[in-house]
Amino acid sequence: MPERRFHVALLLLEGHSDQEVADALQVGARTVSHEVRAVVAWLGARNRSQAVAMLVGAGTR
Repeated sequence: MPERRFHVALLLLEGHSDQEVADALQVGARTVSHEVRAVVAWLGARNRSQAVAMLVGAGTR
């Protein structure tokens, strides 16, 4: 997983919005939206909420 995508996943896990992630990483909101879709696809999740739930579950194992 590319480094920025990993950072996006961590910020999603913390509950940040796309705009907050964009501000934190100093990238555009569209870039974050693309990265979020990539994280969702990488996890095999149906949507952002399921991806976050999967990330939370991965942290407890």
